[in-house]
Amino acid sequence: MRIEDLVSDAEGARNTVFEVHKVKSGELIWSLPFPKEAPRYFVSAGHKTVCFVWYAGQDAAKGELKAHPEWRQNGQPRESDQLVETYDLTNGKLRNGLVVNTGARSFSVTSAWADGDLLLLEDNRGRVIVYSLSSGKEIGKQIGELVTFSSAAGVFCLQKVPGRLEIYSLGSMEKTDEFAFLHNVMMATFTDEKRLFVLTEDQTGYLLEPDTKGKVSASTTEPKK
Repeated sequence: MRIEDLVSDAEGARNTVFEVHKVKSGELIWSLPFPKEAPRYFVSAGHKTVCFVWYAGQDAAKGELKAHPEWRQNGQPRESDQLVETYDLTNGKLRNGLVVNTGARSFSVTSAWADGDLLLLEDNRGRVIVYSLSSGKEIGKQIGELVTFSSAAGVFCLQKVPGRLEIYSLGSMEKTDEFAFLHNVMMATFTDEKRLFVLTEDQTGYLLEPDTKGKVSASTTEPKK
């Protein structure tokens, strides 16, 4: 579970406005109008990003792609493909965009998270797919639920079965570490480039330093608290 995340449910509505406000004062920081179809949006406070997702066949996506022809680096998008745009959550500045080839809707994006040049997507087939925003190319994919990731550490964390976290390299997509817990994991987040904080359902917290370079064997042990 990612407690920092916010997901929209207003997909397809027209004449909507996305707004970001200060929590204490309610002051508006920035806003973005969507006169055509509203996208799904995915907010990650930890990475200070928000991702907007449309199908490429929607009028709103067509307008965005016309304004940003560089996002067609992988060829002419099909209507069944999906457009993902990434914005800076703190100031509303557009960072980048990418067209995801869904293989004629053989899969669809269920969540999207960005940081720097990296875009991580979850799909309805239970996979995490990693892309480079600058090249538009897929880096790789793994099966599992995305729990958290750190571009600074160069790794992402998956949960494939309850109570077990696996660490993968964002560059090679190979597993570098894993941890098994006595109870289900409720949340996890990187506190810096080296340390991963994990909270399990019995309200026990763990501060871990996962290996971000090497490969691991299949055996794991319960981490120290």
